[in-house]
Order: sequence, then C-alpha cells, then structure tokens
Amino acid sequence: MAKTLRLEEMTLADAVEPLPATLPPDAHLGKALGTMKKAGLHEVAVVGPRGDLLGVLSDDTLLKRRRLSLDTLVSSLLVVPPRLTVEDPLSKGAEALLSSGFRQVPVLEADGRTLAGHLTRWRLLEILKGDREICALPAHAVMTPDPVVVRTSDTLDFALDQLRKLDEPTIPVVDDGGRLAGVVSGRDILRLYAGWTAQRRVPKGSPTREKKGAMTVEGVMTSPVVDAPRTALVGDLIDRMIETKASSVVIAEKDAPDGIVTKADLIDMIASLAPREGVFLQVTGLEGHDPFVLEDVFAAVEPAVLKLASHVRPRTFNAHVMEHHRTYGHRAEVRARLQTDVGLFTATAEDDDLMRAVAGVLERLEKQVLRDKDRRRPSPRKARSGEPRRGPAKLT
Repeated sequence: MAKTLRLEEMTLADAVEPLPATLPPDAHLGKALGTMKKAGLHEVAVVGPRGDLLGVLSDDTLLKRRRLSLDTLVSSLLVVPPRLTVEDPLSKGAEALLSSGFRQVPVLEADGRTLAGHLTRWRLLEILKGDREICALPAHAVMTPDPVVVRTSDTLDFALDQLRKLDEPTIPVVDDGGRLAGVVSGRDILRLYAGWTAQRRVPKGSPTREKKGAMTVEGVMTSPVVDAPRTALVGDLIDRMIETKASSVVIAEKDAPDGIVTKADLIDMIASLAPREGVFLQVTGLEGHDPFVLEDVFAAVEPAVLKLASHVRPRTFNAHVMEHHRTYGHRAEVRARLQTDVGLFTATAEDDDLMRAVAGVLERLEKQVLRDKDRRRPSPRKARSGEPRRGPAKLT
C-alpha cells in the first residue's frame, strides 16, 4: 500500500495537471475570451512556436482595463507568471497562487523550459481535503469576519468597483433588510460588459450603454448562495466548493452574512507550511501607487509581526488595502489576516491616512494575540493540579 504523503512532503509533481488550452501570441482578445470561457480558465498560457512559455493572459487584466478592443493581440496583454517547476514544494505553488492572484499557474518540467502543465486552486483544495487535522477545524476558525457586501439594488458598476477594490472573485449580496440573497462575481459582470468594457466601443450616452450601466446586481447575481453555519467543518466547506464550483462559502448567521471563506483562505494554510526563517508577507491593493508607499507599509508590518513572534509563531500575513473616495473625503481601509501556529487572527481598520490605518490594524491584531495568549494560559489552580493547557487546534 502506497504511503500517503503529508502536505509538507509533497512537490508540484504530485499536483500538476494537463493544460486544457493554450493560445499563440498572435491570437486576438475575442478568440482568447472564447477559449477561456470554453475551458473554464481565469488564466490561459500563451505559448510560442517552439512550445516555450511567453506569459499568461489573465481575467484580472481585463477587469482592470476598461478600454480594450476585441481585436487586441494577446501578446500586448501578457503578464509574467511565477516561475515554478515540478520539483518545487507544494507550499511554493500555494504561495505563487496567492502572491500572483492567479487561479491557475503554469508549471515547467525540471529542465525549466518545457511546460509540464498547470497548478490550480481547485487541485490544491482536493489535496487539502486529505489533511484530517485541517478538515476538522470549524468554519469560524478560518473565516474572514464581517465581509464586504453589496446590495441587490446596487448598480453593476458599483459592484465591479467593489470587486476591484477587494481584489476577490466574488462578493456576497444582501437585500435591503441585510439578509443574504446571493453572490456576484467579476467574471459574470465582465461577460455582460463585453460589449463596451472589453469593448465594442458603444458610444457614451447610447441607450444600450446607459441601460447596462443602470442594471442592478439582482439581475446577474448567483442565487441560491453557497453558505454554511459557523460550526461547519472545513472539510465540509471544501466539499461544497468542489461540488458547486464556488470560489467561496458565505458563513451565515440568522440569514445574514457573518463571514466568508474563500479558496485563497484555504490555500493560505498550505502556504503556511513552507519551511522558512521569516514570515510570508503579502500586501495587495496598492497597485498603481508609488513604490515607496508599499515600502512604508512593509516597514511598519515587519517589526510588528516580529514583535508578535514572542507570543505566537506567525506563518503568513496578508493585508489588503481598499480605498474609498467618499463625499466627505478619502478613506483607506486595511483588512488583515494573520495565520499562526495557534490559529487565525483577523482585523480591519479605516482612517483617512493609510499609515494610520495600517498601524490601527496591527494594533488590533496584537490585542487579539495577547487576549488569546491569556485565554490559553492555565490558571494557577490548573497549573498546580497538572491539568493540560487547552487552546485552539493547531493548523499543522
């Protein structure tokens, strides 16, 4: 009987899958969209005449660029994917998916030149399903609480703007009473907007364009939504995702969204298993900003996470910045997730100054870690009696 490998022992050779489709560099965007839709791909590899990988075309590129002709050559839209080979550990592939934001990434053979296939988030979920300890965790231990939502009456333009800010594929939808009504994805909106955002150049002010701009989320959302209670197990969430092909599960409490668990949240557990001296730090949402802004954020995050290392063992830190341009001024919202050896900590902070928002979210994380440490510390009576310490289940 073959030995079952632990997650820490697996390489990308254990997870790579055949590529369902590729594109030549001289393909037009219209053909590329059709290929991606038919193959169910968010990213498609673009391959040269000799079979060498030139780059990938990503849905994310199309979502963030409003004016693209369907005759655009894909060679002008390429992004460079992370470089992975079949010999790399599984955790490196998980990190690559998280840091790039891709749903699938190409994987090369050991020679570093020939395409072996690709690694998908779905495949990682299937592998994660085999880890009994992770699958036994309750949903509330891995969810992001208080998710950003849109309403059924919001316009598609507003929903797409929220998805861009959040940098997530889907977002929960609530009705005017705050009850969970469905989810909406950027991909669904992108397909609908193919006539003018990914562009047939419908003139501004035309009835067709104005009608689309005024359409509401209710008309394109997916319902019924894939949801689960706080007490559901991670293994059950993975089953629901794979069964329904949902990229997230909304954690509901009394018919209202209480949290959300995404594929990225679960893949982060695999990334946290990588043997490293430091912590995997990721900050998103600052694309287009001066690089010095990102440096300032990292300069604040790194010592704060190092300080927490005296209380817990940090494994991954992910922060996302959302910028809100409101009538009363600019606001920066920072949403952070800290994966540690004793569990997950999350925090959100908002301020009109980005660095104050970063400081606020780090302060809240520290308070949570200290409260959890006090909770796990045995009382003097228990210490004298030799009763074992009790705490949240470890992730590894």
